[in-house]
Amino acid sequence: ITDISSPGAQQVRLSWEGSASSNYKIQATADFASWQTVIQDIAGKDGLVTRTLGTADAPSTLYLRVGSMP
Repeated sequence: ITDISSPGAQQVRLSWEGSASSNYKIQATADFASWQTVIQDIAGKDGLVTRTLGTADAPSTLYLRVGSMP
């Protein structure tokens, strides 16, 4: 993840360097033990990939990670 911002109330925007040869998924956890996929099959592209997520129903402490999918 290269950038995290808050474009509006109860939103978080993630950006990362992508590749056209991969699709991506975003996972979240509150405890580093039980990662859950919140978005999958994000089409890859060369360059910056950005997604905005709503956080209204998320726990107050939330960790996010981006992973490539085969």
